[in-house]
Amino acid sequence: MTLFDDSFFISLCNTAPLFVVQNESDWKAMIYRDWLPAFHHPSYLRIDNRLVFKIINALQFYQVSSTAVILVRLLCGSEPGLTS
Repeated sequence: MTLFDDSFFISLCNTAPLFVVQNESDWKAMIYRDWLPAFHHPSYLRIDNRLVFKIINALQFYQVSSTAVILVRLLCGSEPGLTS
């Protein structure tokens, strides 16, 4: 058994044409309907008690939605540093 057995995390790929969240309403729906319940699930992956959330094309994610920016600030407690 490893540390990550039965754990899961969200990996977001907001890339046209396969997947695109196009407006604030869609962002809010996805955050409240999907992400927040997942973050509270006991099997959601945490490292050092911090949520693991993978973002493909993080710069685009950060630039396209004020809701996304608000979410990142809530999760990180401040402006995030973008890493590859």
